[in-house]
Amino acid sequence: MYKFFSTLLLLMISVTLYAQPNITRSIYFKEKQCLGYKNYIVKAVQHSGGSVFGLMPFDYPPPSSDVDTKLYKLNNQLDTVWTKKYGGSNKDDAEFIYELPNGHLLICGTTNSKDGDVFYGHAYSAQEIWLMEVDTMGTIIKGRTFGGSNGSGLWNVMVSSDGKIYMCGTTLANDYDFTHVNFGTFDSDAWIAKLDTAFNLIWVKAFTGNSYEAATAIEEVSSNRLIIGITTEATNAEMAGTQAKGRDDLLAMYIDSSGNEIWKKRYGGKGADGAGKICVDTFSKTIFFVGPSRSGEGDITYHTSTWSNFPNDSFNYNRDCWILKMDTLGTILGSKVYGVIYSPYGDLFITDAILYQGNIWVIAYSPGGDGDMAPDNDGPYDNGWIAMIDTSQTKLIGAYTITGINDDYLRDFFIYNNSLAIGGFSYSYNFSCDTISDFGFILNVGDAPLGINEIDKGNNADIFTLYPNPSDKAVHIKLNEKYKSEKYVLHIYTAEGQNIMSQKGNAETVSLDCSMWVTGTYFVTIELGSGIKETVSFNKL
Repeated sequence: MYKFFSTLLLLMISVTLYAQPNITRSIYFKEKQCLGYKNYIVKAVQHSGGSVFGLMPFDYPPPSSDVDTKLYKLNNQLDTVWTKKYGGSNKDDAEFIYELPNGHLLICGTTNSKDGDVFYGHAYSAQEIWLMEVDTMGTIIKGRTFGGSNGSGLWNVMVSSDGKIYMCGTTLANDYDFTHVNFGTFDSDAWIAKLDTAFNLIWVKAFTGNSYEAATAIEEVSSNRLIIGITTEATNAEMAGTQAKGRDDLLAMYIDSSGNEIWKKRYGGKGADGAGKICVDTFSKTIFFVGPSRSGEGDITYHTSTWSNFPNDSFNYNRDCWILKMDTLGTILGSKVYGVIYSPYGDLFITDAILYQGNIWVIAYSPGGDGDMAPDNDGPYDNGWIAMIDTSQTKLIGAYTITGINDDYLRDFFIYNNSLAIGGFSYSYNFSCDTISDFGFILNVGDAPLGINEIDKGNNADIFTLYPNPSDKAVHIKLNEKYKSEKYVLHIYTAEGQNIMSQKGNAETVSLDCSMWVTGTYFVTIELGSGIKETVSFNKL
């Protein structure tokens, strides 16, 4: 059984060329669970029953043609309960998992098989879209495939508030489920589909461009409105070609739940830009695209790197993280790019984004450094990057770089025990797991106002415990055995960094009445006379 590693890492602040980033928040790891040698989770969900289910879309190292999907079940302490494989005799990759309204799991991906667990695959030989429903014991309830004869890819899946399944991706097919007029066999087109929980196709729509297109994200804005993100370099009318900005653009398409187009608009600059991920503030209906960009002009109002250094060389300009904020009419409310300073191999690859506690969180990886990442000190290896973006002004307010002595990848955000977690894997031997390298992990991350989390973990400070957490009436602070006779200073901070209480003490246990505190997150700090201090977050109900 693997144990939690209680770690807390200070934010490494990168120096940027301009004053746009306003680093005010400290990102830290509250817990880390190691999953073991060659056990990776690239998509996870916490089930309403408490268990965590995660997907590993391949067995590593995979055979050349027979690749299966592995489902993990973890208990509430993130220890592995069981794993199960699904697939047939060819390549079967599932990278999306959600809980369905009936408590079962929806698993989605692509398959090239027509046997094994995919016996219902079509007769033609091409990659298809693959869905399965499994129960919490991993038993397959049902499955289906859909696609066309030249192959299709799946980029994103979303389960709407009314229980419908929306999917999007790219296809080379113009027959079977993807019958449409296109510009040629090798011209991939974007598609979206809607299914019910019985896996019946309600509708499928393909969007034809005269070049490459891919629908990378789809999200619900309201009960009858959805937003789609399409990466395109096409110039024809269906892809709003008259609005083309440069090499590749983001085409945002606002539709109703029947797939009818309400509006579509293109965004970007003269470099290569894309759709990436979408986050929606369901209260304000504000839409955030988090995607790649090589541009520093056009619709981009700020870029970490120096665009003027490469005015005629957009292809070699680094691909970084673009935050595009808009309203439901497509009006730009913010458009900024953050990432690394230019380097030959410094592209930033975004893997996930989530709107959490009022900020946009982004995870990515890059072999580059400097700018908004820590300096690149491990050669050509990829470093994991966590960023926090303020939603009001699309400003970067927090960042953290994992710089192991090899490749480190962060793959997926999910909510675990009402807090933010990240699934990833590492080949580094200095990442504090039981194996030398090549292992998966889950990080439980937090943030606090910069300067609060100045904890000397070199002294292995574990000063106090706080309970119950969360609470609506009282919170008790108990000094741990090693420090119970020491004098200390107790501080309470709001999430904005305001100090609402400071008092000296030497009692082993202190009880605080929090019934009048405003609901939200607080940070409790105890500082010993020796200078060692520890901060723990507390949620007031």
